[in-house]
Amino acid sequence: MFASKTTKTASKGNNIPSVFKPKDGSDLFIQPKQEASQSANINIEMGFNAFIPNVLNAPVYQGNKAWKKEPDPFSEKLFASDNRSYNQEGTSRIWQKGIMQFNGESLVSRTSRQGVGESHQADPVYQIIGQTPLYPGMDVGGRPIKKIVGIKNIIGKTAPDKGKIEHEDHQDYTGFNLVGEASYPFSIVAPDIDFEVKAWARIVKTEGVYRALILFVGERNNFPAYEAYVKINGTKNYLYTYKVGKNDGPGMVNLNTSTDLSVGDTFEV
Repeated sequence: MFASKTTKTASKGNNIPSVFKPKDGSDLFIQPKQEASQSANINIEMGFNAFIPNVLNAPVYQGNKAWKKEPDPFSEKLFASDNRSYNQEGTSRIWQKGIMQFNGESLVSRTSRQGVGESHQADPVYQIIGQTPLYPGMDVGGRPIKKIVGIKNIIGKTAPDKGKIEHEDHQDYTGFNLVGEASYPFSIVAPDIDFEVKAWARIVKTEGVYRALILFVGERNNFPAYEAYVKINGTKNYLYTYKVGKNDGPGMVNLNTSTDLSVGDTFEV
């Protein structure tokens, strides 16, 4: 987990004041984001996902996934991304969510769900496109130059879910501590994907209007991509997205370092 990893502080939203504010610094109580019908029954789902987007640069794109070379220099295998990009529905490496039912400002029930997505590995299909020169000036005679043009022998496997979700409250906020942890199931040496994020909500009524105050505070590894969302009475909004570089992949550095995150917003319900 994070105790043995190096933490890098994000450039925005690191200092969390006693009265929480969203990342733009505005007052949570006077910044409604969306309009909806007023109701005393309020359903709030708060989720955090780790996923590998399918927009990474890769030699093969198949099954709505990007297939990239494994980082192990002794492996010829390819690994698959998830089947979606940013702010889209689809699979995730790790997904966790907490669900709360409110009657007005009062919490009625609180449940949670979590899971680890299936990973996929495949053998590359090569095409020989030339040869290295045996001597300077020669066109042939050396080693074949191979290009990956496809995949074969796809295998699926799901890593054990080492994460947990705990009920956690803070001041007048109610919510969850989302702790995600899972490995790449085809390797015994690859570092785990880790995150630990507090997801809090509070319902307030001002001038006859109910508003949901939503907060996510925590840390996550520097690979893969991450997202935080809230779904209020069925309407989903993404509050946080961490995008990886198109040439990025899992490595000993980005899976052993982490970055803080804090984001919040207010929604009229």
